[in-house]
Amino acid sequence: MHAVVLLYWISLFFFIPQVFVRDRQFDTWRDNLPGWVLLADALFSAYAIMNFVLCMSLTGGGNAEIVNGQHLLTSHAHVLAHLTEREYHLQKAYDLRGFSGVWIVFWFFAATSFLFWKHIPVRSTDRLLA
Repeated sequence: MHAVVLLYWISLFFFIPQVFVRDRQFDTWRDNLPGWVLLADALFSAYAIMNFVLCMSLTGGGNAEIVNGQHLLTSHAHVLAHLTEREYHLQKAYDLRGFSGVWIVFWFFAATSFLFWKHIPVRSTDRLLA
């Protein structure tokens, strides 16, 4: 998933470079994408923010780890809690959910930009006809 998202954004940078203009970034998005795509982008962003806040509150800002056969919830080498095996797997699921929620936003922004961008520059084919 990470590699695909990074490839999307790298290729977006080369094929639609005006997306990355600092002074007019939001104007460029607004002018070149349909309104429903911008609304969907906003909804995905809101989901990602709420999902991140929820996951941080459920994990307490820690990560589930197995240390010396013990299931622990740790943060920066400090033990926050001892977990049962079931709680350990639940905490790992929260970690994955929080992380994948953010990647969904990056994937969706890049994918919709490629699929629905109005003004994609086309290379000239004149030299192929000569």
